[in-house]
Amino acid sequence: AEHLRYLSRHARVPISVMPNAGLPVLTSDGAHYPLSPAELADAQEAFVRDYGVSLVGGCCGTTPEHLRQVVERVRGAAVLDRRPVSEPGASSLYGHVPFRQDTSYLAIGERTNANGSRKFREAMLEGRW
Repeated sequence: AEHLRYLSRHARVPISVMPNAGLPVLTSDGAHYPLSPAELADAQEAFVRDYGVSLVGGCCGTTPEHLRQVVERVRGAAVLDRRPVSEPGASSLYGHVPFRQDTSYLAIGERTNANGSRKFREAMLEGRW
């Protein structure tokens, strides 16, 4: 839930959470999602109470029973009054780097994947930025 903690402190928009019913466990019958309906409802209730999440739902592995218990648990819950503090920076899939200068220089770059797209690779090789 660390990403939700960060979003609750910094996001100026409402926060929504639609998790799987746990991390998938691969079995011979396919993916199995280990969280019970009560465990998913516990987590969603904590997200609403502790982080000010205003929209909850479910994704892979959630069943109608999972969602019934989530709704039962959070129905009518007051949304936490968040006071987010905006922190300018750059972000990626993995994290946020604030634009703060200290005694060293701040370098911002992006890795490219020329294997993902032939058109992209050709444009890069030709210098067509």
